[in-house]
Amino acid sequence: MEAINLLLYGLIYAEDYVTQFLDKFFINILHNLNVRNKDDQVIADKTCQIFHYIGVYCHYKAYLPLLTSAIKGEIIDNDDAPKFALTALLHLLTGFFETVIKEDGLKDRKVKEIAYFS
Repeated sequence: MEAINLLLYGLIYAEDYVTQFLDKFFINILHNLNVRNKDDQVIADKTCQIFHYIGVYCHYKAYLPLLTSAIKGEIIDNDDAPKFALTALLHLLTGFFETVIKEDGLKDRKVKEIAYFS
């Protein structure tokens, strides 16, 4: 449990590291969405928060190819990989759309200030 909290806080404070090594980071945390028991559910919920912040910090062109491969089952050897990838996509897009200023639309994407702990 402490490890997933540390991962979340590390992501918030060192988002530049995540954007540089997203391909390695993304695949490893995608496995955390596999819920087998009550403790796994807590980890999966925190992982969804992590995907949300990845959506905030990373450009969508960085994670869409990884998601496409995960949906096809190319990067994860698990029958539930498409389900995990689509769950991740939901939270990635939630984070992405949080940073889009409503008046500007998607054409000129501008990032607003994010309150880390509000």
